[in-house]
Amino acid sequence: MLTVVPGTWSPDDVPLVHIWQSCSGGAEDTDSCTDVTLGGATAIGETFTISTELEGQRIRVRESALSGDEDDPEATDQFSELTGVVAPAPIPQVVVPGFLGEPRSIAFQQLAALGLTVTLEEVGQSGECDPRVEVQDPSAGAQVDVGSSVRISTGRPRPFFECGFPFPPIFDGGVFLDLDDLDDPIIGDFRLPERLINP
Repeated sequence: MLTVVPGTWSPDDVPLVHIWQSCSGGAEDTDSCTDVTLGGATAIGETFTISTELEGQRIRVRESALSGDEDDPEATDQFSELTGVVAPAPIPQVVVPGFLGEPRSIAFQQLAALGLTVTLEEVGQSGECDPRVEVQDPSAGAQVDVGSSVRISTGRPRPFFECGFPFPPIFDGGVFLDLDDLDDPIIGDFRLPERLINP
């Protein structure tokens, strides 16, 4: 946030207006300066919060002293020096949780919630429908940029025919069907709800 230090005027109670400007040129180039607009309105005030849209720009403030008729005042301007170039905002970081021994679905969900992506490696057969995480990189407790990738390694899952079958919503509301929990008839390798077989 930038804050104005008002200039010295005579009389010292002259009304002042502060308008913020962004400048695309170098430190000595003030011809490129234009008023900053926020939501379609000019940025006016004694403080100014720099937004990401101004990255690569320099900032200054125009201080206008108003005199004469209130309805049509005359403005005398002076300008602050230019700031340095506005740097990109730092990328936020998060701490990587530990997933070793956890089902990989938990790892997928938690990493997505943190804004991280997953690189999955499957090595060997796990014998499980939701294989456990055997390796993760970076390890638990590491700080990484949001958007980074975390590599996890698990065994290959059992065939989905053995673990349940996600029916389309038009058939079963998108509910995941588990072979161990259903008593409906089996057709081929798939277990179907009784109501779909005998409507």
